[in-house]
Amino acid sequence: MAFWGTIVRGGKSAIHYSYHAITDGACYVGKKGKSAIINHTDIGARLKEGVNFARESVQRPIQRLQGACDDIAGRYTRAFEQNSDKIMTNLSQDAEFVKTYKNYMAKTGIPRKVIEGIFGKRKTDAQFMQELIEASGVGPTKWAQIKSNDLKFMERIKLESPQLAEAIAKTKTHCSFTRTVEQAQAVIDKAFPDQGLIILEEMNAASIGAAYKVQKADGSIAVVKMLKKGVTKEQLDMEEKLIQKIISQLEDSPEEAAKMQKLMGNLYHDWRGELNFAQELENNRKLAQGAQRYKVAKITDISKDGTCIVMDMAEGIRMDKLLKILKDYKTNPTEFTTKYAKEIAANPWLSDPEKVMRELPTTITKTFNEQFMFMKKGGTSLMHGDPHTGNFFITADKKGRLIPEFIDTGNCVQRTGTQIQQDINFFSNYFVGNSEGVAKYFVAQSGYNGADKAEITQKIAKEIQETIFGQKHDITKFGAVQGNIQIIMEKYGLKMSPENATALKAQMQFFSVISEVNHLSDAKTNMMTLVMSDIPKASWSMVKNKTNPFSSLKDAIKYAYKNQQQAMGTAYQFTISDVEKSLKLKA
Repeated sequence: MAFWGTIVRGGKSAIHYSYHAITDGACYVGKKGKSAIINHTDIGARLKEGVNFARESVQRPIQRLQGACDDIAGRYTRAFEQNSDKIMTNLSQDAEFVKTYKNYMAKTGIPRKVIEGIFGKRKTDAQFMQELIEASGVGPTKWAQIKSNDLKFMERIKLESPQLAEAIAKTKTHCSFTRTVEQAQAVIDKAFPDQGLIILEEMNAASIGAAYKVQKADGSIAVVKMLKKGVTKEQLDMEEKLIQKIISQLEDSPEEAAKMQKLMGNLYHDWRGELNFAQELENNRKLAQGAQRYKVAKITDISKDGTCIVMDMAEGIRMDKLLKILKDYKTNPTEFTTKYAKEIAANPWLSDPEKVMRELPTTITKTFNEQFMFMKKGGTSLMHGDPHTGNFFITADKKGRLIPEFIDTGNCVQRTGTQIQQDINFFSNYFVGNSEGVAKYFVAQSGYNGADKAEITQKIAKEIQETIFGQKHDITKFGAVQGNIQIIMEKYGLKMSPENATALKAQMQFFSVISEVNHLSDAKTNMMTLVMSDIPKASWSMVKNKTNPFSSLKDAIKYAYKNQQQAMGTAYQFTISDVEKSLKLKA
């Protein structure tokens, strides 16, 4: 009671004690955790059992549960094969659908592309297939990008059509440019007539935008990002209308059709938001405000219509390219200096790749912590909404420390003190395998408040325990775990709100990158301890903003104390080095 009394009174002493409560209660961090293992035989035995279980588990990939929306393409293909005559008749008799379809086909030029492909004998060519996917619209392109991460789907497609598999894979990293360099230059001249910006080279294209390296009138280098040709609100509106009509014919019942139509509606709402770069400009400034552990490539200008921006060139090496360089180093260390001489000259910190591999996990985890937990002015945190490896670069500060620099800030996630508190609760319970605590978080994020809320929460907790934390598989793959929990939620008619789902997706992407870089080095970084170590600082910030953060920790502490075997087994997968040292001390 004295401890919680101190917390209630607030102040820095509460932060100090809360941190020690985490380390003591969880029994896996610091000297006191080691002492508990050494001195308490019963506890030590349970901890050892948990670690032995986890040693086997970490070697096994988690199996994804089958969800109601899984394999939509296969399900819809089967539905069309079985009822093609009826579906085509219904659609052809829908005057609004026919009109929209004709306009969309004319606007995208798909019929012309198909004819050219057939007569040009390109109909089985991977590049032609990719062109068709992208010409079909933003939705099909984004769907291909999402499915490119589905290994089972890609393996099946590769067997059926290697060219189609290649086309789908390339939409993720190498979308096509829809303008020639001359056409893109004309867009820039019109958007920024007085700046004398000259395109030096194409950089990269995505589903909605394309980026070009440009030279300013003063000789400095910048980046111009513009919407791709044909990507307009009108096109997305037509595309959504067609898809919604088709869904109504392919689903078995109006209820199932309504669910899928709502999902597609939410997606198209988000995609339309990407068409105006005014939001990206606002997010860019907010994300950069007060940043200490990361940088943001500054947007310096925006066109009057909001469809074109000028931004500073990010420094360093883009993260996806850096990962390839480091993996290549591990394969061919003797050739590294010669092969990457140009990159090392531009980025001297790359000359010691072993040091880079050791520091990257801590660098990115600390960046995540700042965006995830630390409040900015106004009492909210702000996180990059799509922090995949193509959206940030790695450079070094004046002291030689690695630091990420972010681009593409069109999608950012703002969290209040209460939401930060809930997120900390989720991760602290996740780290110790507390299925009930995790279930409570997801039910709360869905906004469900029915009379049977407690009963549903217990059922979901039971399934999470049986399929996730109680099974022998790798639970460090946050995206896979989160996907399985979402599928369990769907069984009970629950779904996270779009805002909360986007926040969790961003957090999962951060952890996915952290996990990937952690596997580069033989000296594994203690990811869990890095996250927990910033909780005191984050908590003090929340206290100053009149939010009590401490209740978010007590469930995990209590669970870890009473369930040492599962807590240690779960924690082991994140803190291998610390746990191994503890067990050696006991032996």
